[in-house]
Amino acid sequence: AGGLYVAKLDETGRQLSHTSLPAEPPITGMAMTSLGLLAWRADQTFALIDVDGATKERLGTEPQQRIIAVATNAKRAVVLLEREGSKRQARWLTLEPKLAWGGWITLDGDLTNAQQIALSPSGKRLAMLAGVSSVGQQKQTPPVFISTMGTVFDIAKAGKVLVTGLVNNAQADVGFADDDHVAFGGFQGLSWVDLKDTTPKAQPITTPASAGSRTEAMLATGGGRAVSPMNGDLVISTPEKTQYLGYDTISPRIAEVGPDGQLLVSVGNELLLLDQSLKMSSLLTPFKAGTTGTIGQVAELHWLGDNDWLFESTTPSDPTMQISLVDAKGFSTQVRKGIKEVQILGYEPSSQLVTLSFGAESEVARYDRKGKKLDRIASVKKASPYEQVMFVPVSAAASHGTQLVQITMREKSTVKWFRDAGALDKPSATVTVEGPFAGADAAGHVFMWRNTPTGQLELVLYADGKPLRTLPNNGAVALWPEPSGKRYVEVAQSSVALYDLDGKQLWYQQIATSQEALWLTDGAIAITSAGGVARLDPATGAVTAARCGWRFSLADKPHPAPPRVEPLCSQLRRSL
Repeated sequence: AGGLYVAKLDETGRQLSHTSLPAEPPITGMAMTSLGLLAWRADQTFALIDVDGATKERLGTEPQQRIIAVATNAKRAVVLLEREGSKRQARWLTLEPKLAWGGWITLDGDLTNAQQIALSPSGKRLAMLAGVSSVGQQKQTPPVFISTMGTVFDIAKAGKVLVTGLVNNAQADVGFADDDHVAFGGFQGLSWVDLKDTTPKAQPITTPASAGSRTEAMLATGGGRAVSPMNGDLVISTPEKTQYLGYDTISPRIAEVGPDGQLLVSVGNELLLLDQSLKMSSLLTPFKAGTTGTIGQVAELHWLGDNDWLFESTTPSDPTMQISLVDAKGFSTQVRKGIKEVQILGYEPSSQLVTLSFGAESEVARYDRKGKKLDRIASVKKASPYEQVMFVPVSAAASHGTQLVQITMREKSTVKWFRDAGALDKPSATVTVEGPFAGADAAGHVFMWRNTPTGQLELVLYADGKPLRTLPNNGAVALWPEPSGKRYVEVAQSSVALYDLDGKQLWYQQIATSQEALWLTDGAIAITSAGGVARLDPATGAVTAARCGWRFSLADKPHPAPPRVEPLCSQLRRSL
C-alpha cells in the first residue's frame, strides 16, 4: 500500500522497537545506506530515514523529472531520472551533510529502456539492466520486455562501456560483489562478470526458473558474494562457487509415536527421534550388517514398546513390501515378505496383538518379543477389489473384554467386535452402517459417518454394536481418538479441536493444513502438516514446541523444494 515499517532487531532477530510511516504519498522504493534508509515516494521526493524511523532529510526532483531507479553505496547514491522528452540520464545524489543533487553522469550508451542500476563500492563503476523487446512489442505502451541486457560503465573514464551482453531474463537484478565482480540475476539463477578479464563478458543466465518464482528478482551483493533466494534456499554465490543454505525438509514423510513422549519422523532416508522440544534426541539406523533383512525405503512403521519397531519397507532389489522387526541397536529380523500392497500397521501393547490392514489379505498376529517374530492367529481375504478390511486391536481391560474390531468397507460399512481375536467367525456384536469409517480407539469405540434421510452425514459413536450418541462435527474433518478412549482430536482444513466423548469441545486451535494428530506416550498431542510439526498441551491446546525444518545445512546442491504452504511456525507466530 506504500507505507513503511522500520524495525530495530537485536542479534537474535528479536524486535526491540518499530515505527510505521504512513503511505501519504506512497513509498515506491527504498535502499539502505550507512547514513540511514533512503526511500523515494510517488510524488518524486526522497527521504533519508534514521534507525528510529525519523525523517532526517527530504529532497524533491527538479521540474519535469521522474525517478526510475536508484543505486547506493555507503554514503553516495546515483539516481536514474527520466527528464523532459522521455530522455533518461543518471545523476549523483549526495547524502551528507544533507541530501543534495550532484552533477549529471555521462554514460556511453542508450538508457531508454534502463530499469535497474547498481553502484560499485568505490563509486567508479555503474551497472545497468535494460529491457529488450521483441519485434512488434516495442511499440506497445508500456513496452513488453522479454529479456534483459546487462551493461557495465566506467564512470571514471567518461562512461565508457566495459562489458555488455544479453542476460536472457526479463525479471533480473544487478549488484556489485566488489569493484571487479558484477552479478546479474535473481530467482532464476546468477551470471557473473569479472571486470579484471582482458575482455570481460556478460554470460546469459541458463539456470531454469525455480518453481513458484516471483515476478520480481531479488538479489543482494557485497563482500565478494551474491545472495538470492531459490525455492526454500538462500543461494550464496561467488564467481568460483555456488552453495545453498536451507533445510533438507520441512514436512516429515512419516511421523510415528515413540517411547518417552518422543516422536519418530522420517527425513529423507533417515529416521530421527525428536524429544519433547521437537529437537533431535537420537538417530534410528535400521541398516546393521548381518541382519536377516535389509531395510530400504520405509513405507510404514510402528513402535512396539521398549526399543522395538515394526518396519514396512522395500529393498533395492525387490519392489514388493517386506515387514521387519528392528531393535534399539538397529538389528532387523524379517517377519513378512512379498507383500504387494502397503499394509496399515496397528499394535496393542496389553495383548501384544499386531494387525496388518488394507491389503489383499488383512492379518491379526501376536508379537513374540523374545523370539523376534509375528505369530499369525487369524486373517481374512477381501472379497472383491472394491472392498477394504481394517483391523483395530483393542485393550480388553478398557473395552469390557473386546480384543479386536474389524471394519469391512464397501457400499456400506460392517463393524464387528471380537472377544477372541483368533475367532473371526464369532463376533460378539455386529452393526452395518450406511456410511464410511472415521476412526476407532483402544477402548473399542468406533466413529462412523452415517447418512441421514436428508442426505447429510452425521458423526456417530458406536460401541459393542450399538450407537451411543451423535457427535458434533465441523464438516469434512479427520478424527484421531485418544488411546484411552476418553477424548478425540478433530482436524479440519484450518483448525484443530479436542472433544470429549459427549461431544463437548474442550479447546480449539487455529492451525491450517494439518495432516495427523498423534497421541504421544506422555499424553501430549503432535500435529504434523506439510508446513512442519507442533506439539500441543492436551489440557489447553497451547503450543509447547514447534519445528518447521530439519538438517539445516550449507550444501553444494539445492535442498528439496519445500511444499507451497505457509510454514506451521509462521502460522503460530502470527496467532500469538
